[in-house]
Amino acid sequence: MKMDKRTERAYKRKCFRGRGALAKGMDTTFSSLLGGACLYILQGNWILSAILSAGLLLFFVLWNRRQWIKYKQKLWLEASRALRRESWLKQEAERIRQAGGVIIYPTPDSNEMIGHCLRMGQGISFHCIGDERKELILAVSKLGSVITFHPWEDGEEPDSEQIEEKLKRNMPKRNVLLWKDLLQMSGNRYMLAGASLLIISMFLRHALYWRLLGSLCLLIGAIRHSIQMVTQEKKEPRREAL
Repeated sequence: MKMDKRTERAYKRKCFRGRGALAKGMDTTFSSLLGGACLYILQGNWILSAILSAGLLLFFVLWNRRQWIKYKQKLWLEASRALRRESWLKQEAERIRQAGGVIIYPTPDSNEMIGHCLRMGQGISFHCIGDERKELILAVSKLGSVITFHPWEDGEEPDSEQIEEKLKRNMPKRNVLLWKDLLQMSGNRYMLAGASLLIISMFLRHALYWRLLGSLCLLIGAIRHSIQMVTQEKKEPRREAL
């Protein structure tokens, strides 16, 4: 599963909710140091704090790597399946045209289908790809034509170069994720609040209490952000771009 560096960076940003390699590295480093700092506040032991920070850093690195590998495998499988369907669709369309039929793709609604019938006249053999829809069959038959539905099938298995090229064509743009989308995530709001409290604490009395509260907000934000990323990955619908 190979990608050129530019394509891989683009998909990694999408995998990690718009964060590039530098931002993600800063996130993991900051979260690791924050965990060690919290332990030092409780125990006052630099050695245990350093061990905890190193352990958290290793955990985050391995977790991010696992996320990227799973995401990359998913991208590869979806691109492969889409290419197989493209190949089959081209062959099926050619076969239908040679038989004198008319292929309609994607499947239209009833009004669009009636419009096709009125423009092309009676006695037309229409063909659609996907599940059978009785309302279209009824609408077409009333206008003197017929419509046939073909279930999806897979064509030839694409090679790795074809998959790489498709991933490169569908490469997400950098500005897909807006800042307002990031701020709408509750985890990011906690992190923003925590950072603000740490800055404000430099100008307030009893700064230690504000710094503890800010550190707690940052820790909660990091945890919620990680949970949201995992949950969204599981709920994200599978899409195919043909």
